[in-house]
Amino acid sequence: MFVRVFKAATKGMVIPTDGIGARHLPAVTKAFHSSLAAVPALRRPTRVCAHGSHTTIAERLRVGRRGFASSETPLVHYKEPDLFSRLWDFFVPLGMWSFVSLNIGAWFSQGDEGVQVLLHIDQFTEPILDPMTTRKQLTERLERLSRGVALNDTLKRTVLHTPGLIERLFEIIRSTETKKVNATSKNHAVKILEHVSALPDTQLEIVEKKIHLTLIDLLRDPRTGLYVKKTIATAVCNLASQPENVPKLGECCALSALHDEQALSKALRRQKVAVALGHLGAALQALPAEQLSALPPRERELIAQYAEAEREAASHPLYELRATLIESG
Repeated sequence: MFVRVFKAATKGMVIPTDGIGARHLPAVTKAFHSSLAAVPALRRPTRVCAHGSHTTIAERLRVGRRGFASSETPLVHYKEPDLFSRLWDFFVPLGMWSFVSLNIGAWFSQGDEGVQVLLHIDQFTEPILDPMTTRKQLTERLERLSRGVALNDTLKRTVLHTPGLIERLFEIIRSTETKKVNATSKNHAVKILEHVSALPDTQLEIVEKKIHLTLIDLLRDPRTGLYVKKTIATAVCNLASQPENVPKLGECCALSALHDEQALSKALRRQKVAVALGHLGAALQALPAEQLSALPPRERELIAQYAEAEREAASHPLYELRATLIESG
């Protein structure tokens, strides 16, 4: 850019190269300086002088009779920054970086909705437990709780241990009062039960508290919707994954309940339930004979049928790996 400015300033001028041409140097440099000053970008203040005035790039390039930057025309002298300026230059970038980092961290932490629900659990459980809650508010609270339970294991345990909450969820699922409960509320309620049954310790506790009996009853109830049946079947399969639960699930005929649910509609058939039926049949077949003899004849037939199918499937290579992948979703 400076070359273009210099050419424009010396356009039409003849500058001798011999010693006599030295007397023309002041005129050339004066024209060059005038051209620099005429450029707006070169008139911006750059630094503050010792006496407090601003200098421009053009002034810093001013030349004297003895050449560029001669001792007779000293350049601008800069003063050392004081303590306040040094502290300002250090803490302002640090403060801005901290502010941005904290906001980014807060933004990412909001992604775990389970933590947010857990911190304000009373704001969700109280409206759900209250029978007078409006349908809109009940649906919104159940939806938020369902999403949170899916993400946070502590929240799963909290829901299971909250007095009256599991019973209230069953009441919502069975409700026929459309002014208070709609199909969406029922779907969210049963989804919460499925998520709660996903942990090994909650699986044992659900069977110990005999909550599985209510799940089996809902699975057999012809008034239960298809989505609710499908979700409850997944929860029962989760309970059957614990060997300690197998005898109690056999007593309530859980295997025939799952079998009938799968045979009810093609929309309900899932590979996870099919694998769980094979595992549960084989586990029930291994129970003592006196326990099996106490079951209904149809239950014993289904147990033998699924146990045989499980033995045949187990003979194929990679069956265990495939079954594990299916059970894990």
